[in-house]
Amino acid sequence: MLEESFVESGVTEDGIEWGINADFSHDSQLDVALFGNFEDLAVCHNGYVKLPRNHPGGDFNVHGGITYSNQEGWIGFDTHHLGDIWLAPNQTLKDYKTRHGLPDETEPYRLERVWTKEKVIEETLKLAKQVAETSGKMNKFRKE
Repeated sequence: MLEESFVESGVTEDGIEWGINADFSHDSQLDVALFGNFEDLAVCHNGYVKLPRNHPGGDFNVHGGITYSNQEGWIGFDTHHLGDIWLAPNQTLKDYKTRHGLPDETEPYRLERVWTKEKVIEETLKLAKQVAETSGKMNKFRKE
């Protein structure tokens, strides 16, 4: 079950279940494969929300779009897109860019996003709010 992989989860005031899981970033997996460097693994997180029963779904505005769904009603997004950056512990953006041969800039480019666990929770709760709003419209429509 997806819920077993959550490192943080909860239920919003609107009754929408949410959770995030942890995974090693693709860059970290490559570093381990090439260099055997386990100390600098960057952990990335992905966000999930459970649709209420009979929810019609929808076109939700979330980072990278919905990239996961299952039969239990969970939908989610990932943070493994081009430009998504997860820094290893004690790593700076400059260190990351140097390691990956990117221009030495102290700020992310327009298409880059430096993620943290807190930012994924924020994006997940944004998705949960959209699900709740859609559910409310659905229930209001059915009552009329």
